[in-house]
Amino acid sequence: MTLRIGAHHNSPTLDVFARSLELQQPLIDAGIDYQIVWCFDGVETVEMFRIGALDVSGGASQPPVAMMAHGVDVVFLATSAPRDGRYGGGLVVRADSGINSVQDLRGRSVANIFGSWHTTALAFSLDTAGLAWSDVVAVDLSVASARQAFRNGDLDAWIIDEPTISKVRQEVDVNILVKTSDILSHPSIIWSTRAALDQDPDAVRVLLEALDDTDRWISAHPEEAADLVVSGTTRSREDALAIL
Repeated sequence: MTLRIGAHHNSPTLDVFARSLELQQPLIDAGIDYQIVWCFDGVETVEMFRIGALDVSGGASQPPVAMMAHGVDVVFLATSAPRDGRYGGGLVVRADSGINSVQDLRGRSVANIFGSWHTTALAFSLDTAGLAWSDVVAVDLSVASARQAFRNGDLDAWIIDEPTISKVRQEVDVNILVKTSDILSHPSIIWSTRAALDQDPDAVRVLLEALDDTDRWISAHPEEAADLVVSGTTRSREDALAIL
């Protein structure tokens, strides 16, 4: 089988792994037939798995839960260490909104991206304030649409992180009601279909070990990892074969 690995920018491990033949070398050495499949973001992996286009991917904990809700037989394989320092935002409101607490959001609109970490952040923020999901009007908006609505005062609250919050602060003053870092440790999850795991467990094991090595490499070489991501280059087994 060809092991189809979904990579996207929301998963630092997969993002860097997909751009480095050196980090993919264990798969090449083991003779594993694999393909890097680039996804726009972690949320998109849900539909990619639903149509059978991916065997393994990773990211936040929400996509595989959504897949299971759609009937995809997903197996949780591994989790990274917490990534506490990733977020600089949270549940924000305009400073002139008159909203001073999460309780004040009852009956008001809150934008998030359904199926992403934003959904969990909103759910936890509401729960800690004694509110249920049904107590607010949760809306699924793109960053561009939410930014315009928030700027115009048509959106009451928004789940955002960096660099979006810094850009928004250049346009309007904001208050953070709940910091994301206070409610989410946000480790990355790696998952696969049960069919892929059953068909070639050795290939999945080698991939997991390579991703573990990737995490260690990122920690030891943060500047080089950043350069890989900024370069926008995606490397794969086909590139290695072309070199040979």
